[in-house]
Amino acid sequence: MSVKINISSFLNVRMLCFSFILGFILAGCGGEGSLCNSFAALITHSVNFYDENLDFIEIVQTKAGSINPSDIRNGSWYRAGENLPVINHNLNGDISFYAVPNVTVVTAQKQLAAINMDNAALSGKYILMNDVELDENEDGFDANNGWKPIGNLSAPFSGVFNGNFHKITNLWINGHNHTGFFGFAKNAQIRNIGIETAKGIKGNFFVGGIVGAAANSTVINGHVMANISANMAVGGIAGSIKDSVIANSYSAGNIKSGSNGVVGGIAGLVNDSSVTNSYSAGNINGSSTNSGGIVGSVYDAFITENYFVGNIRGSDNVGGIAGCVESYFISSTIQNNAAVNPSVEGAYGKNRIIGNISGGAAISNNFALESMAGNFSSQIPENYGENKTMNELKMKAVYETDLGWKFGGDKDNPWKWDANKNNALPYLYWQKL
Repeated sequence: MSVKINISSFLNVRMLCFSFILGFILAGCGGEGSLCNSFAALITHSVNFYDENLDFIEIVQTKAGSINPSDIRNGSWYRAGENLPVINHNLNGDISFYAVPNVTVVTAQKQLAAINMDNAALSGKYILMNDVELDENEDGFDANNGWKPIGNLSAPFSGVFNGNFHKITNLWINGHNHTGFFGFAKNAQIRNIGIETAKGIKGNFFVGGIVGAAANSTVINGHVMANISANMAVGGIAGSIKDSVIANSYSAGNIKSGSNGVVGGIAGLVNDSSVTNSYSAGNINGSSTNSGGIVGSVYDAFITENYFVGNIRGSDNVGGIAGCVESYFISSTIQNNAAVNPSVEGAYGKNRIIGNISGGAAISNNFALESMAGNFSSQIPENYGENKTMNELKMKAVYETDLGWKFGGDKDNPWKWDANKNNALPYLYWQKL
């Protein structure tokens, strides 16, 4: 399928990520004297193409003497490694392409740590090109507190960070407020990134695996495999989000809140935001109020097409999907979710889907494991969720047909299912299982 390149974007770009390249990087080249090898000798510059979300598409190259991006109109640009000109602006795919200026390619810990150096860097555009195993003896670490989160309340991260589906490993933090790989993000895009650590993440308020707190930001295609704990507002992906989106993400570590509560498998505190197409597979231990398998406290938010599998316990307001739902200006929506966890433990206000509700909420079409144990509150009958057996909850049709989840292989159809993978539960299209 052909696509139209956004020509105006090319003509307005002042700097097009040009870089000298070497012939040996061209894929599929034959021996000396081959057509590909001869073509390589003519290549002097290349441009990286991204979509509007900074997702990398491909490298397009030009012959010597043709370095004007407008020359793409006359066939002077070539796909990397091929002696085939880009003619009539046709490339494979179904979206517009953009040449994005001033993108920083990240390959090492030193470059990650440098994002914290000044405000200009905190608003930059970054693409991670490989996995990075952090070394606590190098840049970005404090001997006592571990990794220094990127961005804080006075100087938030406000740029674009595309992890290219790579991961950050060996992360550990013993922090305070706004604690995570990113501390505080505002007007930011964070996507395609994994955080994996055996040493854990600890903090006081607003603690999450990817970001401690986010405002007017997006976290898409993220995953966290880490044990996380905080005094209040803690989640597997984010501790707190406001006017933000978390989508197509999962967490798989154990999560614990202290005396002030609010803990969720994906996000702790969710305000005027949405959490969709995500799942949590760790155990949740809420020492105080508002503990949920996906979200802890919900204020005027949209929680749909998520599932939780694990054990959950708390003090007050404990639910398989949400701990407490409150609505002030608009009605929160909790629908098309599945609580696959075996039990819900708590002293007061506990239910299979939502622990407690204050104000209006649209609650519909949520499923709960039939054998889920607990002495549940009868406050809101529909809060229980429709019964499903474990065998039913391991069937694709239950999610695709009954809950309306979209299965496929892309961001618009983010779920996949295979009886032999992920314990026969849905998983995300980008996961390597």
